[in-house]
Amino acid sequence: MADEITFSENKLILPSKTISFKYKIAQIIQTTLRIFVLLDIPDGVIDCENIYSMTKTGDLVWIIQHINKFNPNIKFVSSYVGMALLPNGNISATNYVGMTYEVSAKNGFLLSGRMSK
Repeated sequence: MADEITFSENKLILPSKTISFKYKIAQIIQTTLRIFVLLDIPDGVIDCENIYSMTKTGDLVWIIQHINKFNPNIKFVSSYVGMALLPNGNISATNYVGMTYEVSAKNGFLLSGRMSK
């Protein structure tokens, strides 16, 4: 398939180019216009900005908003470990401690959060 988008290790493989990330890719979600990329953050590394939105041609649209910009009172920062496409087109992102956030597909801002465990 000519328009197939895949990934291997830390590389997002597009029809026109390959993009390398700092960490391995755990998951991708494709929509008509975008690719959402979840990076697998290694144990011992603190990084809660591990979801990216890319165009189908590989241009960066956004990196997920830092949790402390959404809620400055959060003391424990945790990487995201899963994501899903919501019916409204936004992304649901769950972090290591079990919080699930709705993420705007337009700009990567966190819209709401709830405990999922």
